Amino acid sequence: MLSHEELLTALAEVRPEAVTLASRDAEGSGPLVGTVIAVTFLGATSRVTVDLGDTTILAQLPTSDATALSAGSRVSLMIRPDPVLVSGAEPAVSQE
Repeated sequence: MLSHEELLTALAEVRPEAVTLASRDAEGSGPLVGTVIAVTFLGATSRVTVDLGDTTILAQLPTSDATALSAGSRVSLMIRPDPVLVSGAEPAVSQE
């Protein structure tokens, strides 16, 4: 179990297939909002890179869903809680 201080500096690792995207105006959209930076075609699936302001996140979607998204699109993100790995963040290494 992580302490309160560790939770404040925790790192959450999420697999791209655990991220669901919806257009910003979709009903029931998630609390995270970002801007699509890129959509990469991988065959049956596509990987969508989303800028959340202070970080980026990858989502892996069926290509049929990803074709509706383009760079600059505003989207809402939802993350399934079951595949999230949370760990204490390591302090930054000082380069003196």
